[in-house]
Amino acid sequence: MSEPDRQSTLAALVAALPEFDWIKEAPKVKRLSRDFHWFSPVLKHQLEEKFAELAVRPRDENELLAVVAACTKARIPLNLRGGGTGNYGQLIPLEGGVIVDMTRLNSVTAMGTGTVRAQAGIRLGDFEAHTRPHGWELRCIPSTWKLATPGGLFGGGFGGVGSINYGPLAAPGIVLEIELALAPCHDWIERLDTFADFPSAMAYADALARSHGIVKRQIAVFAAPVLDYFSDLADAQIRAQHGVISVTGSESDGLLPAILAQHNGRNALHFAEGENSGHSLIEYCWNHTTLQALKVDKTLTYLQTAYAVDNYHQQVLAMEAELSDEVMSHIEFLRDMNGALTCSGLPLIRYSSPERLDAIMDIYRSHNVKINNPHVIHIEDGKQGMVRPDVVVLKSACDPYNLLNPGKLRGWEVRETLSAVHIPGVN
Repeated sequence: MSEPDRQSTLAALVAALPEFDWIKEAPKVKRLSRDFHWFSPVLKHQLEEKFAELAVRPRDENELLAVVAACTKARIPLNLRGGGTGNYGQLIPLEGGVIVDMTRLNSVTAMGTGTVRAQAGIRLGDFEAHTRPHGWELRCIPSTWKLATPGGLFGGGFGGVGSINYGPLAAPGIVLEIELALAPCHDWIERLDTFADFPSAMAYADALARSHGIVKRQIAVFAAPVLDYFSDLADAQIRAQHGVISVTGSESDGLLPAILAQHNGRNALHFAEGENSGHSLIEYCWNHTTLQALKVDKTLTYLQTAYAVDNYHQQVLAMEAELSDEVMSHIEFLRDMNGALTCSGLPLIRYSSPERLDAIMDIYRSHNVKINNPHVIHIEDGKQGMVRPDVVVLKSACDPYNLLNPGKLRGWEVRETLSAVHIPGVN
């Protein structure tokens, strides 16, 4: 389609649905076309000129259906947007088109005993504010829970706070409404403990994670000098220290000082959830760690690593010993898909070049540490690691004209050459 024809088609789309909440001003559309891909200098370079041409905020499912139908008829690409807190350019349109801002689809539609149902655009913080008065909380939230939505989390997320109990997300999906199992509410205590050496910090965190008697929601480990980048916490005298952030139930709080003493640690911060002027130590964990560091040093980047269940502790210590000059370890404890305790990493990298970044990833792989590359556009180059015929079949069935987020699935270009796969209920 020529550029004049494309602009004419977009104008006709708006004219056909004049009562909808269209955003046409270029600066606003560009802002809605952004996420946190700039954590990666590689993606920042590749995606800095990629924007939608229009955005729209549907107010209900009928408006959403009308937008999707009109875009399909006109063959206009469209990308769904939740809170815009993704890290891999998931929402950024490679081929222009329309950004669909889902945040007005934000109603809680049902509250059960241990379950809740809501639309995909509700902020997770608002979601949990609805469930807590009933004695329940979300099982898993990302560190971006104040802005993130369930549509974004289940469309392109991984896990987060609570994954130490419930693991990562089992599968992604495109959701308009979702029902979630909940966890009983706890009064949480947030604390930051510091150590003179990294092995002691890791051993302390591992002891907390392995203790079935400690009620917990979050455990993260940081090698020095990661804590130096937490400038808002500088008064806690944490500079040049290794650290552990934990979120544990108030009923378990009295157990931690003895374990801390066994590992020669010092408590630097300790407060009940919500007491710290509305700030939470959760906002220094997961990829908020990267965000906090980038506020101080914009030359840094990060990786995503996955350690083996049977020897994650040894792998973590080996990588810290080998790469500490240019890699700062950041470890998050979680359960794997089978319920076994393990950990993943979001290490900070002193970035120098794409080639050195690739070399660092190869060093991790040589220690049998899996890399989920966050510096790539195509799905197959990240966590999947291959072209999966079943994913392409599902894409073909749900999006035969390749209008949803086109350009992100490498397998689409070779779909005619892939082996046939039958998916019950799909094809």
